[in-house]
Parts: sequence; C-alpha cells; structure tokens
Amino acid sequence: MNPIPTDDDKTFVFDLLYGFYRSQALQTFATLGVADELAARPRTAHDLAADLDCDGPTLYRFLRLCTALRLVDSIGDGTFALTGAGALLRSGTDPTMRTVVRFWAGDEQWRAWGALEDAIRSGEPTLEDALGAPIFPWLAEHPERGRVFSEAMAERARMDHPGIVEACDLSGMRTIVDLGGGNGTLLTAFLKANPGLSGELVDTPANVALAETVLSEAGLSDRARLIAGDFFDSVPRDRDAYVLKSVIHDWNDEQSERALKVCRDAMRADSVLYIVDPVIPDEPEGWIASPRAVLSDLNMLVVTGGTERTAGEFEALLRASGFTLDSIRECPRAPGFSVVTACPAG
Repeated sequence: MNPIPTDDDKTFVFDLLYGFYRSQALQTFATLGVADELAARPRTAHDLAADLDCDGPTLYRFLRLCTALRLVDSIGDGTFALTGAGALLRSGTDPTMRTVVRFWAGDEQWRAWGALEDAIRSGEPTLEDALGAPIFPWLAEHPERGRVFSEAMAERARMDHPGIVEACDLSGMRTIVDLGGGNGTLLTAFLKANPGLSGELVDTPANVALAETVLSEAGLSDRARLIAGDFFDSVPRDRDAYVLKSVIHDWNDEQSERALKVCRDAMRADSVLYIVDPVIPDEPEGWIASPRAVLSDLNMLVVTGGTERTAGEFEALLRASGFTLDSIRECPRAPGFSVVTACPAG
C-alpha cells in the first residue's frame, strides 16, 4: 500500500530541507559576533554594520532571518535586541555555545555532510578526502581550527559535566584517569565534586597545555597530573577509575577494541571503566523520540569513520576487549549522553 502524502507531510519535508539554511545562519551569527555587539543594548543594523564590518542593508536582511530564528527580537524602527537563545552565542560567558556552533556548523562538518551520499555508498568517512588528512591530525596542523574544536568540546563539557559527574559513582575512589580529556574541563568537574580524588589526563600536547591552564585556574594543579601521550599506546596503571568521554564513538570496532584492551591491561581487577557516549535505542520509537543519537551516529561516520552504538553493541565490544558490562545509565542532566560502566572480566 502506497501512502498518500498530506499537506502536513509536504510542510514537514520543506522544514527538513531548509535545515541547513538555519544551521549556517546560526554559524554566521556566532562567527560575526552579533551577540557580543547586542549584549549591551539594542541596536540598528546600520549601527551594527560598522562594528561588524558588514554591508548595512545586507546585515538588515540577515537580522530579519535571525528574528525568525528567535536569536534576536525586532523591537521597532529597525532596532534589534538579543534574545535568550541569541545570548548563548556570546563569547566569554557561562553558559555559552558560541564555539560549539562555530565548529559543528563550520567548514569541516559542512564538507563532511556534503558528501554523505558517498559515505553511505562506501561505508567510509568523507572528511579525510576533503581535508587531505584524518580530522585529528588535520586539527593538529591547523591550530586555529584546533583551538575552536577544543573550546567547543569544553563548552559542551561545561553544559554536560554536572550530569555526567552525577552519573559516575566515584565513592571510595582515590584516583581517576581521563583519557582523551581535552582541555581538562571534565577532570576539573570530577575533582571539584570529589575532594579526596586525584586525577590524570592523557591527551595531545596541545590539549595538555590547555588543560594545564584550566586546572591551574581552578586551583587543582596539585591534584592533577597531565600526560602528553596516546591512549592507543599506554595509559597510567593501577588506577581506580578510567573515563572515556566522547572518545570511543570516534572509532570503529577494531580501533575501539585496541584502545580498550590497552586500558584493560592497565587496570586492576577492581578498577572501573566509564564510557560516556550516546547510546542508540533499540526500537524505532526511540530513534524518533530522541534523534540526537542517530544524527550523531551519521556524523561519526562522515567525520571520523566512528559509530554510536546500541546497548547490545556496547556489550559485545566490551566483551571482546576483556570487560564485563555492569550498567548503562542515562544522564538526565546531560541530555543525549549515557554512562556505560564496565569492569575487567574475571
């Protein structure tokens, strides 16, 4: 039986079609710094144009769209004021999503998703061909975009880490290792929430340098050790807890198993592993009700060749890597994330 499209179906498809218009408008709003300029007071497009180095009439047209997107309000006489949503795109504030938007709607993601058809046909990531190198080495060679990526991950962490810390039971633990911990934002949250805890972070030299600043500003340098290294090669041994947040989903099963086995070999029998990633629901109702995980799954495909996983896929991956799955716990205060807890297999 062939379904007969309704007018509502047509409207729905048009809304899907125009989605990339919205994301690019959001990215442009963030990159131009419109929110910073409007933070002090409402202004006209003509006034803003001089400070933003934009064409006045064209900026007015753009702000009309931003009004429709609820980033600004039009309050009469050509004047625009910042909304709460728009205020999330200011710089240097808490909370802020400015660099989250600048990276996830930026050129790298744009080019990767532009070749989604190729990825679906081949099963391979597309961004490496577009950039000429895998994403993480490319970011290391392009420090400005690498900085935007690190800041975007830190912004996301600041929004999510209270819920993640809450979902990881560290009671009775004295040591924790954050593998691929970026600029140290999550490790900082763990240490603040657990005064008896000391921590270590393993990441690239560039991220370790950033983490040194973050932990120092938080007054936690004496409780943290920063290691420039590769967790595919080695990790600190005999610690109580090991955390991999937004790491395992970057890699396919073979690569993930290799990283997890390195971790397993370093752990004691009573150590605990926490993997913090989206978990794809098993049923179609879950894909529809909360599409973030399945969207992220395709993003992992085109950008890194990685994947989001179902509970069953996590269990199989962990078993192959020498672990026993203990639990999977959603993070209500960090929507889209779950904490997968595992222990070394006996």
